[in-house]
Amino acid sequence: MERVALYCRVSTEEQALHGDSIQTQKDALSEYAQKNKMKIIDYYIDNGFTATSLRRPDLNRLLDDVKKGNLDKVLFTKIDRWSRGVRNYYKIQDILDRNNVGWKTIFEDYDTSTANGRLHINIMLSVAENEASVTSERIKAVFKNKIKNKEVVSGKVPIGYKIENKKLIIDENAVNIIKTIYDQFELTQSKRATLNYVINNLGLNYSYKTIDRILKEPKYTGTYNDILNYCPVIISKKQFDNIQKLCKNNVRTTSTTNVYIFTGLIVCSHCSHNLIGFNTTHNNIRFYNYRCRHNYERKLCDNNHCISEKKVEKWLLKNIKPELEKHIINFQVDREVKKNIPQIDKASIEKKLKKINDMYIDDFITLDEYKSRREKYQLQLDSLEKEPVELDLSKYTAILNDDFINIYNTFSREEKRTFWRNVIDRIEINSNQKMKLFF
Repeated sequence: MERVALYCRVSTEEQALHGDSIQTQKDALSEYAQKNKMKIIDYYIDNGFTATSLRRPDLNRLLDDVKKGNLDKVLFTKIDRWSRGVRNYYKIQDILDRNNVGWKTIFEDYDTSTANGRLHINIMLSVAENEASVTSERIKAVFKNKIKNKEVVSGKVPIGYKIENKKLIIDENAVNIIKTIYDQFELTQSKRATLNYVINNLGLNYSYKTIDRILKEPKYTGTYNDILNYCPVIISKKQFDNIQKLCKNNVRTTSTTNVYIFTGLIVCSHCSHNLIGFNTTHNNIRFYNYRCRHNYERKLCDNNHCISEKKVEKWLLKNIKPELEKHIINFQVDREVKKNIPQIDKASIEKKLKKINDMYIDDFITLDEYKSRREKYQLQLDSLEKEPVELDLSKYTAILNDDFINIYNTFSREEKRTFWRNVIDRIEINSNQKMKLFF
């Protein structure tokens, strides 16, 4: 009995245009194999993968079974399910030939034993390759036009929105969940703590990946693919940008015994890379330390000294109050200076950004010109977004309190880490272990 593999494939683009079904292919192939008394070894299904690429998981699994001698023939419905390009077709065919494995399409008739038959295959593959390119271009044009008109391009909608008249609108039943997640992460600076809050306080069975995806979704600022006002704003750009910065410092930990208080905060002043934590144990006591990864792993930095966490903590507790007082004075002076500088109109910049977006989409300007002008306006807008209107002293209240050190000593390691991430931006340390604090 002939051993066969049943191969099915449909790309996301074909699904978008035709709604092609894997199940339809599977049923047709199964029926053919049973009628012809073939032994089905396995079903190999690449759902959402293009035939113009060889990077298809089940195609590669099938070829591995070919090399192992597990198959005699491969069945698929049409040749464009198997390949859409002459070059890739012959790469696959070479593996089949070396292992004496044939193939057959059940809806088309090909003969590889004659020159005319092979020419026919080449022509059909070239046509299929061109059709795939045209289809891809057509779909991209459709999506581009949808985005320009601020319409959704798929049914997948971020939590907090819903679709109405082909556009995203606020989902009043979920919008507060998103705001709570952003506020909670900004407070704790821990995705794990945010997840626990969502599960225990909101009663939602979210995963760690869901929290991570929500915190990185740019649509919440109302922007998509550089199109401003694509959808209603849930999270301000200022808060979103701050969250992205905090996410870079966020470290996923599973045990409080391995919490490094200053992970993501200590920076090597020589190479500007973060120092990484490591610990040692002596007499059953754990000691936490930090070292420059760029030196330790690659020997590309001169800072080959380690520094203990206790030393950093002791220096911070001694210097945080005078450094903070100096920071507040400098801010107040800087604010007075900025009052005398003419302010750029934010609405005017946003209008210019929208205008060049429309000009680029309508092909009135080149990509290089678009990038150049957009960068200029975005820098102006970012400078306005980053400019503090008023210094928030609330997060510094505990430090300015005379009883600060006694309060701090009651914190757990995780609470200490959260506290410092809320208060300081970074600590730069050089090879002589001299430290410089930035708020």
